[in-house]
Amino acid sequence: MRQRLLAIALILTFFSLNGCLIFQLQENVKYPSRVFEKAKSRINEIHAKYPERKGIVHRVNMLIYDGESRDLIRISVPMWLVNLCLKVGLKYAEYDIEKSTSPYFDLNLKKLTDLSELGPGLLLEVEDLEENTHVLIWLE
Repeated sequence: MRQRLLAIALILTFFSLNGCLIFQLQENVKYPSRVFEKAKSRINEIHAKYPERKGIVHRVNMLIYDGESRDLIRISVPMWLVNLCLKVGLKYAEYDIEKSTSPYFDLNLKKLTDLSELGPGLLLEVEDLEENTHVLIWLE
């Protein structure tokens, strides 16, 4: 198991160094609204191009702002890598669910494995003004 985790870490490092996986952290961001407006503008362009969300998804993009620490995080992951991670995660999640006696595992995880079926566009937006946090996730 340790060798497998090390191999996955090396592969992810390789891909992140080659630009497949993008992770950017900006500290001490006081006003992230311009960044979010630019991302929403891009999402609107995607919705205009694919009004019925019929298109091929290549990337999952995330923009996260934590008002307490004032950190702005940008993540962009290719869809094939997301699918690979979901496939591996599902394999271990099914094992845990089979061994669990909890009644709360009434969930079909296989329905979550292919995000690309949703098509390009907005996936999730959460804004909490009280805690000054904002999360934006879209498929491109």
